[in-house]
Amino acid sequence: VHIAQPSRYDPKAKWQQAKFVFQVNPEGATYGFYIEKNEGPMDDTWDWPRFLSSLERDGQLRTQVGAALRQLGLHWEVYVWDDRGLVAQVRASPSGFLWEWESDAESEDIQWPGFTDRLRAIEADKWCDLYLCTFLSKEDAIAAGLDIVKAVTEVYRALLPLYEASTPRRHSESG
Repeated sequence: VHIAQPSRYDPKAKWQQAKFVFQVNPEGATYGFYIEKNEGPMDDTWDWPRFLSSLERDGQLRTQVGAALRQLGLHWEVYVWDDRGLVAQVRASPSGFLWEWESDAESEDIQWPGFTDRLRAIEADKWCDLYLCTFLSKEDAIAAGLDIVKAVTEVYRALLPLYEASTPRRHSESG
């Protein structure tokens, strides 16, 4: 399920736009922020360049996102679609972030510039799905019952500044 402000989302071009996501599968529930990068040129209808520029230039936004990562146990999932799928998971570390490569046991401490540089370095002909999310096991999600709404809402509220920095108003809210 994609969740977005109507004035910032066009369902006919949903892959171009940042959004909140709630996914359920047999293992559990994943929820958080989701944005995509296409495998070709991007114009201003794509939120990806705006998302990267916002993280690079806005220190307050980086502070808010970093706090959400730490306080809510969030992590980044970087998927690059060239038959590899999940490339890395990025978690908060005492010194910044821990970039954990999926293909091997290596991990690397990085800061915000290293994180955004890696995202910018994804080849132009590769599609990328990027999540800033958390996961609840099936058992925990079932045990939470309707209270799962509180946990999901807390994550969405914490990530609202990232969403707003990444998405322009696309049309009138009354339209």
